[in-house]
Amino acid sequence: MSSINISRIEAERFRIIDSLLSDLKIDTTTEVISEKCEAELEKKGFKPDASERTINNDINKMRAFIKEKLAGKLNEDDEVICEVKAHYTIEGEKTEVDEPDSVANFCRETIISCLTDRNNFYNKSDLLKTCNAQLEEKGLKNIGPKKLNSIMDKIKGIKEVPKCWRYTQPNFSISRFIPDTEMFANFQQLVQFLESLPSDMYDWANEAAEHIKESFHLPTVTEDLLSFDKNDNDNLKSCFPEILTAITEKRTITIYYTSRKSSIEKEKEEEKTVSPYFLKQYGKSWQLYAKVVGSKHKYDQFSLERIVDYKDSEAPYEPTDIDFCKELKDVIGFTIPNHKHRVEHIKLLVSEGKYRFLLDAPLHHTQHLIEKSGKDYIVGIDVTPNLELEKQLILHLDGVTVLEPAPLKEQIEDYLKTALRRYTGKDTL
Repeated sequence: MSSINISRIEAERFRIIDSLLSDLKIDTTTEVISEKCEAELEKKGFKPDASERTINNDINKMRAFIKEKLAGKLNEDDEVICEVKAHYTIEGEKTEVDEPDSVANFCRETIISCLTDRNNFYNKSDLLKTCNAQLEEKGLKNIGPKKLNSIMDKIKGIKEVPKCWRYTQPNFSISRFIPDTEMFANFQQLVQFLESLPSDMYDWANEAAEHIKESFHLPTVTEDLLSFDKNDNDNLKSCFPEILTAITEKRTITIYYTSRKSSIEKEKEEEKTVSPYFLKQYGKSWQLYAKVVGSKHKYDQFSLERIVDYKDSEAPYEPTDIDFCKELKDVIGFTIPNHKHRVEHIKLLVSEGKYRFLLDAPLHHTQHLIEKSGKDYIVGIDVTPNLELEKQLILHLDGVTVLEPAPLKEQIEDYLKTALRRYTGKDTL
């Protein structure tokens, strides 16, 4: 991020100034830029704050900003935006004047040629030097200031332009360096997202949000616009930042972990030194994917809620070639089955009411409608079957029936029989 902060209104003015400096047909004096900026800002719904003093400040800031962005590509004294001296330009048709004096005719053509060159800038002193240099080449007598004025008075369309601003590099544009309106909106959304994260887990989020707001002069939104489910587990709050940092820095840590059994029976936690790779949230829980030092397994999974303590480790970090995002893309939840990764087409019969619910809260990103069947719907998802899929299907069993594959259907039937037995003591109603 640049050390020079640019507000949204400054970014808008910079874009307008940039377009003017790139247009060689416009005499980009501070006054002209100010007028055009105010008109454009008003069209876009911004306060038309673009006084000549503001424009001069903007240009100086643009020069500093460009120097920072092109550091190493410019010499210390180089400027991409320069102030051009007062000069003359020519517009419209040029009056044809028959001069009996060949010197006057020759100078007239030289002056018109100079003033139609928008890449260079000529005041009267420059024009006089150029004319006399050309006359000397032709072996003709030099002219003086009075003669130059007399010749220029007979050329229609000549006007004097005060000092103005220009890019010194052809086709340069600052626009690629500054955020546009859409980007400012994205920054505002990012700030709202960061400020909504639970501060006890993401203590850096508010500081990052404040830095973004200060850097881009974003307005402060006082009301809450986003909300996330919170997990008040103390272990999770304590270990999350450290584990995330260890993943980022690729270093090992030692964790003190309680299994589900030991959590219930109050057994002593296990000490494990791990190379941490990946974190995933599902529901309100977080899972760590990490390799235990000395283990033959490529990785193991640990619930952050059951990591009761941690400490730094000096053990060497073991990198992984597993793409966990890719591995988890085809599963629901945390569990990556131990068998060879295989996606299956799951076909479900869904009631009308439940179908409307699943449209808003899909089981998986691959969820799609196969066909309508009477009042019901046949829906497909393409996933690797795992425990979390089974739990989701049980959660929706009042309106979802597994049609295929057969093994998954049988597994759900077994869950139902077990539930029936616990509720009624019978295997059938």
